[in-house]
Amino acid sequence: MFQHLIDAQPTVSDLAARLEMTQQGASKAVAELERLGYVERVPSPHDARIRHVTLTRRGRQAVNAARQARERLEANLRRRCDATAFETARTVLVDLLHGLGGTAAIHRRDIRPPR
Repeated sequence: MFQHLIDAQPTVSDLAARLEMTQQGASKAVAELERLGYVERVPSPHDARIRHVTLTRRGRQAVNAARQARERLEANLRRRCDATAFETARTVLVDLLHGLGGTAAIHRRDIRPPR
């Protein structure tokens, strides 16, 4: 859910559609994240009846923490492999992702788990 809130402020209905879940399920997830202080619902500037979900300061800190963890993981992998092997593996994986059409999904922040 966080991925869909980084650059946008969707409604619960929008989130449900993007996450391929029921609106009730998305609403419960948003309510829990709201209770934990990661998101908040704000009125639409165009229609006060519509509420948009947005990351709070704490939610943005969680996103930054995840990015830092990913950077540490990559740094650890770089230390464990020689530079050439690391770059070769990375190139193969990126080419594979692109060849399978996954690059666009990443840019849309729309990655699905394997089925």
